Amino acid sequence: MVQYIKVTFPSYRKVWIDGSPVGFTNDILEVQAGLRCISLGPSSRNYAPDRYQVNVSGTAEGEPLVMVFCRQ
Repeated sequence: MVQYIKVTFPSYRKVWIDGSPVGFTNDILEVQAGLRCISLGPSSRNYAPDRYQVNVSGTAEGEPLVMVFCRQ
């Protein structure tokens, strides 16, 4: 089942889900329901937290699950 997430960060970055790039920060992204590992990629670690492990469910396009990454 399709779910929706929004990953926020002060600048434009790739969003990685389960080890693959799937979109960009500050956009609403479609993902499959279930346990997901979400990060801003393997290359630069100038953000926190390192990643989110979340069970994505019960979202809607207008009400995505929001994860916030901050600069370190």
